Amino acid sequence: MILVTGLLLGNLVTAQESAVINMQAGKKLKEQGKCADAIIYFVKALELKSDYAEALYESGWCYNEMKDFARAAGVLSKANSLQKNNPGILYELGYAYYNLDSADLALALYKKVLLIDTAHLQTLIGIGDIYRNKKSNVYEALRWYLRALLNDQTNIKANYGAGWCYNELKDYTRAVPYLLRVVQQDSVNYAALNELGFSYYSQNKFEEAINTLSVSESASVKSETALYYLGLCYVKTGKKQDAVKRYNALVLMNSKLAPALLAEIQKM
Repeated sequence: MILVTGLLLGNLVTAQESAVINMQAGKKLKEQGKCADAIIYFVKALELKSDYAEALYESGWCYNEMKDFARAAGVLSKANSLQKNNPGILYELGYAYYNLDSADLALALYKKVLLIDTAHLQTLIGIGDIYRNKKSNVYEALRWYLRALLNDQTNIKANYGAGWCYNELKDYTRAVPYLLRVVQQDSVNYAALNELGFSYYSQNKFEEAINTLSVSESASVKSETALYYLGLCYVKTGKKQDAVKRYNALVLMNSKLAPALLAEIQKM
């Protein structure tokens, strides 16, 4: 009887050790950006130890990264049942629900994170994203982006969000510094360049707008918005040929913005 118990204990230890080995292998692959390969090892770890909360978290993180949000929500929900006050699990689960268009569930989870860690940067930005993209509450979104920036003034996502919100509120002069912080760190952040160009255009700073939007125009995937406002800038500065060129580009893209630009060109 003692011998049998000892063998069973030995097998148990071996299974636990194997789970840890698979877990470590998966984390190394995850750090290399190889999420699909990493998940294979996390699944093996879970086959050996079904209540391995860290393996559930890591696999959920990878599923989120791979945009498989339904699977992410499933494994992260199980991880959350094992470790209810883990801010990393709560955040990733909230992020999965956000992308599954379950904004209220995501918001509830994010607020639980802040009860544990009031300065959790990703969560502060995530709440801003919910109010901006899911609830169309620009004032509330801006409040959360600004709160995030108190913790990290250089954060690209928070600066972009704040700049976008100020543009939406027609406070273009306030939008500019936030958007500049983004493009100073990432010179080909086309979303920020488009917003910045729009800010300049809205302040009648047409040369600054042209210089900014021209960077977006050089991207491999053209932005209809950038071409449209670039065309308007050329209209405002009396450069009809340049404006027509952007109109033609919009026509080739079957853009709904083309007729509006044409109408402005015809007024020249």
